[in-house]
Amino acid sequence: MSFSWHLVTRHIQPHAQLQERLRRKIAVLEKHLQRFPPEAVHLQIYLERNHNLPLFTAALTLRLPSNILRSEKTTVDPVSAFDHAVKALVRELEDFKAHLRRENQWNRVQRRTELRAAKATRFAPEPMAVAADSSVSNDVIPELVKRYYSRLLRHVHHELRQRQASGDVPARAIDPRGVVDQVVQEVLMGNEVKPEEMSYRLWLFLLARRELRERCRRLHQQGIEDISLEKPVVVRDESEKVEGYDAEQPLDILEQNLEPPVVETAELLPSDQVSPPDELLAETEFLEYLDQTIQSWPQTERTVFELHFLEGFDETEIAMLIRLPSAEVGELIGKLRQRLRQSFAS
Repeated sequence: MSFSWHLVTRHIQPHAQLQERLRRKIAVLEKHLQRFPPEAVHLQIYLERNHNLPLFTAALTLRLPSNILRSEKTTVDPVSAFDHAVKALVRELEDFKAHLRRENQWNRVQRRTELRAAKATRFAPEPMAVAADSSVSNDVIPELVKRYYSRLLRHVHHELRQRQASGDVPARAIDPRGVVDQVVQEVLMGNEVKPEEMSYRLWLFLLARRELRERCRRLHQQGIEDISLEKPVVVRDESEKVEGYDAEQPLDILEQNLEPPVVETAELLPSDQVSPPDELLAETEFLEYLDQTIQSWPQTERTVFELHFLEGFDETEIAMLIRLPSAEVGELIGKLRQRLRQSFAS
């Protein structure tokens, strides 16, 4: 019996030679997984080439009976990024096994004998097809939904803001989080099936834009001017008033003086994971300037700018999302790139 594994790529052709090199790389994981049930172990490999930079990202997700381990590395070479990700995953796996083993309770001699007698289990020579087993899709889709949820929400929010600025949609008439949550629910329930020629990321963005268009259409049909996102407040009738309560003499309010918490200076230690304040300020000012710059652009150009320069979609994918010819999208990208250069130069 063999361990199952799955390969998902973006902007990379998963040819036979690449799959064989990946297969040789993951062989190092096999010796660390011999005592796990093969049917309960699954390895997901995600390879992505950055559309704008010469960088490759390799992300590994190893599903075990009682835990999920993950590692992600980015370098200029896909095989090198994958190799670093495998080494990081091996370290996580060793730590996890050390936690499970409780070596002080073992009979070490008997344990070594059992390990030598155990038949080695290996990964299958080829990855499983996406549609070969429904359990694989059920494992991959939640992970990808979690990865792209914030980006989907940001994109829907920007689209709504553009529609509101043009007067197509009233303010607060549509909740962007509700749009994304509806897409996530449909995907996880299996009501939507991804086309084979489309990447998961493009598919999720396409579903989000379709759901937003449908809600805008229903909004225009119903003639709704404004929909409050706040929960309605139910006002009690006079007959439902609480006995003994008088509006002129409200219930007593307990007052409590709270001392502010004392924070020791020694507790305020710098964190390596937080960027310096000057870098955060510079980044914020740049994003604000960029946002103000593109506000005067037409809606189509703002959408193409976000999808290409912020989300990394190529012109073919953008053409599918906004329903324009690919050649026209390519001309828009070149036009926007030239406009940005002139804006930053001035």
